[in-house]
Amino acid sequence: MSISVLDVIVIGGGHAGLNMSYYLKRHGLKHLVFERGQIGASWMLQRWDLFKPNTVNSVNALPGFEWKSDDHNGFSTAQEFADMLKTSINYFRLPVIKNATVVSVKKLEARNILQVTVKEQTALINYYCRQVVIAS
Repeated sequence: MSISVLDVIVIGGGHAGLNMSYYLKRHGLKHLVFERGQIGASWMLQRWDLFKPNTVNSVNALPGFEWKSDDHNGFSTAQEFADMLKTSINYFRLPVIKNATVVSVKKLEARNILQVTVKEQTALINYYCRQVVIAS
């Protein structure tokens, strides 16, 4: 039986996970990013209304992504930050799967690969890769 093996699976589709995906794609590595909910949800649902990141916009933007703000040295709102994350996925065509909860990661010794089991809706799906990055 032949299975498809990715180079990398990234767990977490936030700022760190999307940065990782950008560089993996740039280096031509086959990968997927799994995000347990919607992109930017923690910024929208777990922060108070006036919350802002503590770093300036120019530092928060993903590599190669032009921040859509007149104030590169200002501080974005949680909504603006979440929108930037969502926009960057489309802009760079990053391979993100939303609403996908990683249930387990285990090494398949006989094949020297990792099996990542993901719950997507009600189904459990196994993905295979050589490396895993935890970016949650």
